[in-house]
Amino acid sequence: MNVYDFDKTIYWHDCATHFYKYVLKSKPSLSKYWPKLLKDFLKFKLKRITRTQLKETLYQYVTHLDNLEELVDDFWFHHEHLIKEWYFNQKQPDDLIISASPEFLIKPICDRLGIRSIASRLNPETGTYDGLNCYGEEKVVRYKEEFNNTPISEFYSDSLSDTPMAKLAAKAYVVEGQSIREWPQEVLVDTEKRWD
Repeated sequence: MNVYDFDKTIYWHDCATHFYKYVLKSKPSLSKYWPKLLKDFLKFKLKRITRTQLKETLYQYVTHLDNLEELVDDFWFHHEHLIKEWYFNQKQPDDLIISASPEFLIKPICDRLGIRSIASRLNPETGTYDGLNCYGEEKVVRYKEEFNNTPISEFYSDSLSDTPMAKLAAKAYVVEGQSIREWPQEVLVDTEKRWD
């Protein structure tokens, strides 16, 4: 199977940021979370909180959306066109998306595309995670939970933070816009490097 990151890999932008901006247009009061988010972003940079804790602060706004499923469906109706053309040219029915973005946002677009997905398990009712943010090494944990040692033919991502996943694949590629190049070999053999 081929495995893909989603944001900035096959989708032109960060879908979670896009969705927040989309919802903010009709609910500007959600901006009340900005001060807390800024504080927690600084704490994250100072390594006082985890990436998962930061994301929980970010997604607190979701708990105030009564019609989340409807909003997500409408969002993808208007944003599906931002999936990159090169992906459609090679899409296979057994493709897998693995993303740090929340399941409530990733699963609907993957269902529309007819492919499988693994994403961060966020409870929209509480804004809290079930487990860790699906990022870096956690992607490998989640992949193996669902697929054991199923071989990955090709892996694609825009970020070297996905090197743990790239190491599982027979071939791995870095995506920059529409440009696709092989994963840097020196990164794949560096087992000590930790990606923030």
